[in-house]
Amino acid sequence: MPLPTNAIPIIDDIIHANSPPNSAHMRLSDLPLFQRVLLSMDGTVTHMLELYLQEAIQVKKLETDLISANKLSLDFETLADETVMARKILLQGQASCNNYLYSESFILVDRLPSEFKRLLLESALPIGKLWNQFRLETFKQIFNTEQIAAGQVGQYFDMPAESPLLSRQYWVFNQGQVLMQITEQFPAHYYVDIP
Repeated sequence: MPLPTNAIPIIDDIIHANSPPNSAHMRLSDLPLFQRVLLSMDGTVTHMLELYLQEAIQVKKLETDLISANKLSLDFETLADETVMARKILLQGQASCNNYLYSESFILVDRLPSEFKRLLLESALPIGKLWNQFRLETFKQIFNTEQIAAGQVGQYFDMPAESPLLSRQYWVFNQGQVLMQITEQFPAHYYVDIP
């Protein structure tokens, strides 16, 4: 059953209402269905990719650093003495080892349960699966979606630096406080067909 014609602009309006004014926007309604879902949903991307790709997804950690909040310029409020985990990962197929999504996160680990923090540091579990495991109630607010040049991220998808990526940024809240800022990116030519 097709969506009503007024449904897609509402999604565009929600995303763009929260975006910075100087952001390079794209119209979500111009994108294929699954790309729109990935850029606008507030569920876990890992689970959606597993359903779409029919393959278990694993995390490949690229970089994890613990940094004092006062050494970073973040888009949300922190206390000067809070610890921030800066984390760069790929979501890739467990069997194929294909890279499906690149993600950068800034996580206020002092606001998380200690076991959650330990698993983020030591395991290769996706954040979304940890939210579910710990039954952490979260609210996600998407504040930017855009198409950008791949730059150095292109290397993870065997793409030239000038190739387009689709990107979204969002905050994850718990009990009214920001816990994380997450950026997720994938090649613009991915997820254009229904498998």
